[in-house]
Amino acid sequence: TRMRRTPRGFAIYGEFQDEYGAEVRVQESRRVGPRKVWVFVKGGSAQGEGGPNNGWIHLNRTKAKQLIGALNRYLEHYP
Repeated sequence: TRMRRTPRGFAIYGEFQDEYGAEVRVQESRRVGPRKVWVFVKGGSAQGEGGPNNGWIHLNRTKAKQLIGALNRYLEHYP
């Protein structure tokens, strides 16, 4: 399977929505130094301590496997 990329060429290791509709994206980071990965969370209807979703996700087993799969793709991309 060919890996999707952002318009700037960064690899997207996985994208999905959590139980409350928050968009989750695991994406390559090209910061100087050791390799890193971004985990973006946007939107959703979860309410918590800070009000509307402030960067957390609510995962069931299936969604947790998707997140683990995306992080594993990152690890495999940079062994």
